[in-house]
Amino acid sequence: MRRFVANSSKESQKGEKIPVEGFRLNVESEAKPSEFEVVFAIKKELFRYGFEVDKNIIVADWLCHKPKNKEVELFYRE
Repeated sequence: MRRFVANSSKESQKGEKIPVEGFRLNVESEAKPSEFEVVFAIKKELFRYGFEVDKNIIVADWLCHKPKNKEVELFYRE
């Protein structure tokens, strides 16, 4: 996930296959997109960022913010 996010804005990647492997312990999920998610804190407030990707495209990505008790979705893109 770290390598994907750090290199995701490079123009040279356009049209290239995305280096991701499916979950191999289940035949059904091996062909489905992989999902990654991270929770981090900025100034004691929680954020959750994630994305779903296959070898060809980013299927979706999202960002949520939890300033106090309730999480708020900041964006969800497909």
